[in-house]
Amino acid sequence: MDKQKYYESLASKWVGGTISDEEKEVFSKWFSEIPDQDIVLHPSYAESEEQLKLRIFNQVKARLGKPHMETKATISSFAAWRNIAAAITVIFASTLLIYFYKTDTENDSFATIVPGGSRATLVLSDGKEVLLDSINVGAKVYDGNVMIQKDENGHLTYSFVNDEGSELVYNTINTPAGGEYRVTLPDGSKVWLNSLSSFKYPLKFAGNRREVILHYGEAYFEVAKHTDDKTRIPFRVYTDNQMVDVLGTQFNINTYDSKKIKTSLVEGSIIVGVKSSSNSYPLSPGQQAQLNRKNGTISLESVNLDGIVAWKEGYFYFQDASLPTILEEFSRWYDIKVEYKNSVQEYQFMGKIPRSTELETAMEVLKTTGVNFEIKDKKLIVY
Repeated sequence: MDKQKYYESLASKWVGGTISDEEKEVFSKWFSEIPDQDIVLHPSYAESEEQLKLRIFNQVKARLGKPHMETKATISSFAAWRNIAAAITVIFASTLLIYFYKTDTENDSFATIVPGGSRATLVLSDGKEVLLDSINVGAKVYDGNVMIQKDENGHLTYSFVNDEGSELVYNTINTPAGGEYRVTLPDGSKVWLNSLSSFKYPLKFAGNRREVILHYGEAYFEVAKHTDDKTRIPFRVYTDNQMVDVLGTQFNINTYDSKKIKTSLVEGSIIVGVKSSSNSYPLSPGQQAQLNRKNGTISLESVNLDGIVAWKEGYFYFQDASLPTILEEFSRWYDIKVEYKNSVQEYQFMGKIPRSTELETAMEVLKTTGVNFEIKDKKLIVY
């Protein structure tokens, strides 16, 4: 059998569901080595799943007959369902993954599982709590001589009513599962908080240092340059046993992992250190410092920044991610519990999905790879 007919037969087996794991690997390797360009299927092609599969198979046949046409190991498919909200491109490491995007809900149990959003609780210096997603845009809250306001984008901003008082007082923002929030600090620095995060900061930075605390969770920082008599005032972030010194830069800190704290530099420069040690490690853009919680050591490695900042930009981004890793992110964002009924196959996933996607749609991506599931009382049961 010549090369063209061989890969055509593999495509046919893949569409028909009879392809073996070894053949999947061969076909995927061949398909992934073809240069960049998406295969785009118009919505009218996708009147049914079977028709879509047939169209994809025909696309593969056409490309086999035109070896110089540029393609990519990605299939972008748009299902012809009303109110199309988004198109999702997904890559599955060991086969081609077809994604069917539907806004009609086939499983009523998913109807109550909606994506997370801008939700957080503000704890004032006197302990009073303000549910931020329940107050209107433009609403003002006062904490001493500081006015806290929700702007037109739903973000929190601070301004001083007067300069009276020098006492250092703090606010804390807590985001729940299914929540995220952005706050502009008194010095103009911006902080984005992911789900299940707690961040503490002073209402007014005083002295020669700006210090804040990320108790837990994940936060993205865009630190403003701040001067006092033409001298730059450093910015420091404390997390557990770690401290990060900054002058003016953008970086991400992730403390979700029980074994490591991961600090990734996007722009500028930072120095990562350990409270219990004099050792410190300067980072360059694209590097990540990983603090071992058990022994306090820090290691550095290069990372894909697209995956690091995706949550801030409104996406899930998976690169060689295991199923438990993906479902852990889903559990935080959709505020659900995950239960495994049996052992999980060691699939490796790659892909990018909008965080605005409903849970049912996100799970359909995994279902096409053989993952079965049901949901009961906000518990996702995986088979």
